[in-house]
Amino acid sequence: MGRVSYYIALFFHGGLAKEQPDISHPETWHETLHDHFGQYFTVDKVLYRETTGQQDLVIFENAALGRVMALDGVVQTTERDEFIYHEMMSHVPLIAHGAAKKVLIIGGGDGGMLREVSRHPGVEQITMVEIDAGVVTFCSANNTCRAITPARLTIRVSRW
Repeated sequence: MGRVSYYIALFFHGGLAKEQPDISHPETWHETLHDHFGQYFTVDKVLYRETTGQQDLVIFENAALGRVMALDGVVQTTERDEFIYHEMMSHVPLIAHGAAKKVLIIGGGDGGMLREVSRHPGVEQITMVEIDAGVVTFCSANNTCRAITPARLTIRVSRW
């Protein structure tokens, strides 16, 4: 019998907005996830904005939360609290498994999940599948979110 390889799937949660937020007046940015309630952020500086083939990506600075990344009008991560999400989504399944050698991250172009998985020396291979090359390219090139550099990493950009 051959050796069994174990995979742990880590999912990056996101949402689709009904309309794009207006940041032409960058004093305030409103999230568009829900029709009847939401959150807003003061925008100190827009760092990046691109409408890719997949989604609208905006990264801006906020005095309270640091860098904020939103896709299609929905906040995906903030610099000040992203560790809460990424640590729980990474360490809990890896520690529960105990001997994972290969990890699949679906989404996660900001690199936070990758950073946490990379802290486990027993993980030999990490594959990240991201829908949008623009997120990965910007975040890794500008170190705006998290650097994406481990040698054991394979990135696949695919609209599954």
